[in-house]
Amino acid sequence: MIQRLLFFYIIVYLQTLKIENMEFELREGEDFITLIQLLKAVGVSYNGAEAQRMVVEGLVSLNGELESRKRAKIRRGDVVKVFDTEIKVK
Repeated sequence: MIQRLLFFYIIVYLQTLKIENMEFELREGEDFITLIQLLKAVGVSYNGAEAQRMVVEGLVSLNGELESRKRAKIRRGDVVKVFDTEIKVK
């Protein structure tokens, strides 16, 4: 119960940030990053458990489609959206 309430407050907080666009550049030699790693790397989630929960709750889309795979491979050119935050991967 407490975890669900905390998750709710985190979602409300993230919605108030109104970060609209950001870019993430893959390291040289890397072809992809997993969805969970990306959400953590850009600061949309505080940890992996929170990132996984966002995906499970249906709050994340990849290239305009709802994404339910926690370990989806995100590649250059992909666009991930969480709330009003759009992450473009380069």
